[in-house]
Amino acid sequence: MATLIAVDDDLDLLRLIRIALEKDGHRVLTFANPEAVGEDDWAQADLILLDVMMPQQSGFRAVSENSRPAELSDPISQRPQRGGNDD
Repeated sequence: MATLIAVDDDLDLLRLIRIALEKDGHRVLTFANPEAVGEDDWAQADLILLDVMMPQQSGFRAVSENSRPAELSDPISQRPQRGGNDD
């Protein structure tokens, strides 16, 4: 199956993502801080799930500062910040 990276400062959400996707046979690497994702981690990902708004670094910045942006062909899904009364 696929190797996925999930980056989010919401630890409960990371746990949910990991449990759900590992149940389907995927390998899931989770990080609460995008700066903790190593070059080897980025290189082995088949799919990257990123929170857009994190206190340490935004998902947009994490992608733009990835060590291999020219080679980045992995699908990336960025989760927008939720807030307000419409949730």
